[in-house]
Formats: sequence, C-alpha cells, structure tokens
Amino acid sequence: MAIIYHNYLLAIGSRKDIKALRDFLVKPQEAAVFLSCEMFTIYVPDKPRSRRLKDFGNCGQFWNTTTPWDIAMGMDQIQKIHDVDYGVSLMKMLAENEYSKDDDNGILYFTFASGHSEPDEGFKKLSKQYPEVQFFVYFDSEDGTNVLVRIKKGKWRRDRNL
Repeated sequence: MAIIYHNYLLAIGSRKDIKALRDFLVKPQEAAVFLSCEMFTIYVPDKPRSRRLKDFGNCGQFWNTTTPWDIAMGMDQIQKIHDVDYGVSLMKMLAENEYSKDDDNGILYFTFASGHSEPDEGFKKLSKQYPEVQFFVYFDSEDGTNVLVRIKKGKWRRDRNL
C-alpha cells in the first residue's frame, strides 16, 4: 500500500496569473497528469469538491477514502476554510503574512493527495509554468514526514522541517 501524502499549496501572484492557475487546476485529470510528471501517483476525484462541504480545504485523515481536490481563490474564500488540520492552519497563516492586498495581487489555495511521495518535480514544473507566482507548499504524510518549501521559477527552498 502506498504512503499517502497530503499536499497543500498557496500561490501568490498577479490576478491574471492566479486566475490562469485556477483555470488550469479546475481540470483535475489534466492537472494531475502535469503534476505527476509520469513519476508520482496523484489521487484524482471526478471534479473539485464543493466549497459548501464542511471539510472543504482539508485533506482529512490518512485512512479516509475522501479524495480532496479543493481550490479556493481570494482571501475571503481562504479565511472561510475550517482549521481542521495543521496544513490548513499553516497555509492560512502564510496567506495572512505573505499576501498584500495590492490591486493586482491574487491568491489561491489548493489541496490534494498523492501516493508514495510529494510530487516535488510537479511543483517545480508548475512554478516554471507560472514564473512570477510565489508558491508555498506544505506536505505531510502518514509516516510522519512534514515539510514546508517555497518555490519560485522552479527553485525549491525548504523553509523548515516541522
């Protein structure tokens, strides 16, 4: 059985870039192929979950059969996500600390599950596709691994081991 990883991504950039990123991510099948780099297992639902769900934005327990593919755009939507797990709390804290409400800034939150490992090469590839967007990625796994990284222009910088 694969070790399950919960992946939380926060993206901050121009509204145009953030909208393009959201438009890309709302197609789970295509986005999963891209993020997997044909190396990683990405768990893909048929469609993103509704924001009205109580557990929207949360990956849940590792043994849970729910497959998250949750996207929230804008600080208002991000602040409405329930702080059920540490990944959500961390992303919300980063959003508050890193996001400035400049007229042209946009912000996006995305969470999904992967198997065997975090799709680090997929995240790097995504940041190269959106080079002006600052990405923060937090992942944790059922084996206890948890890491926070910053990614910009394909460069991966570990912020801290948590």
